[in-house]
Amino acid sequence: MRRLPGAPLNERYGADGNFSRAWHRWFDKVSEIVNERMGVAGSYVPGNLVIFNSEGGPADSGKAPPDGAIVGTTDAQTLANKTLTTPTIANFTNANHDHRSTGGGGVLDHGLALGGLIDDDHTQYALLAGRSGGQALTGGTGASQNLTLSSTSSATKGDIQHDSRLIATGAGRLWRDFNKTLQPLPSGAAAPNVYTIAGITYEWRGFAGSGPVERVEAVTEIDHDWAEATAIKPHVHLVFNSAAGGVVKLSLTYVWSNVSSNALSQTTISATITSPGIVGACRKLEFPDIAGTGFAIGSQFRVVVSRDSSDTEDTYSGAVLLDTIGVHGQVDSNGSREVGAK
Repeated sequence: MRRLPGAPLNERYGADGNFSRAWHRWFDKVSEIVNERMGVAGSYVPGNLVIFNSEGGPADSGKAPPDGAIVGTTDAQTLANKTLTTPTIANFTNANHDHRSTGGGGVLDHGLALGGLIDDDHTQYALLAGRSGGQALTGGTGASQNLTLSSTSSATKGDIQHDSRLIATGAGRLWRDFNKTLQPLPSGAAAPNVYTIAGITYEWRGFAGSGPVERVEAVTEIDHDWAEATAIKPHVHLVFNSAAGGVVKLSLTYVWSNVSSNALSQTTISATITSPGIVGACRKLEFPDIAGTGFAIGSQFRVVVSRDSSDTEDTYSGAVLLDTIGVHGQVDSNGSREVGAK
């Protein structure tokens, strides 16, 4: 496409006042170029928009002028009867497009219209089919709140079945008391005397307030519900047979061994309790805790309880009557998975 030539500004008018030959030639050239540019390359459809081609000349756009108002790029516009092909919509906040009704885009069928339903995207919910790595179920968020698991909402209840052990941890563990009756040693020690309390038919074995060292013994097996390796708390239930004051000191010598143990050893611990000065007063004397490290269910716990009334720490002159020896232990299950192993 040719460009417009520069005007012959240096040429003056002729003597007759008309344009000079240079001006006539310039007007002819301009007229020729303008006529050329007023034509549209190729066929031209009347009413279509005209565009410029690569040479700067006019060309047919192939599009008719749009109807309606001109909308700027930052203006709001309501699109009616428009087809949007793969649009990118940044925000539905003001679109009321929540798929809760026909006006909100239509209600979606949960099973037919949504993909990824088998994905585990919501780990705050329990996954009934099981979750990789296991899952935790918590009842509440506040102190002393509960988690209630019921077999059915019906008044006629069924069972809650489980095919694995139930193991309690932390505060979920309970205490159990393993109790045994104390018996005189078969030999080698003074047998404790037999005592009664006025008005009571029952007879007790008991330690006198003077004389030789007296001993009793018991043995118990550590049950299969015990939380292995946790400490146990031995104690003796006793009855005071005198209104005298003072302190009673008892010793406990124990031998604790596993089923497969190849060696035995014994340890002695002691504890004291103050007499309440009341005949028939029932009390519990607690010995120091015994560490359960290394011991397992089914282990044998043998004890000998003794009183040495000549011990300077023992200042109670009356007899103490013996009921049972108990061992408090934490339990974490209803038993063991195997006969001889937790």
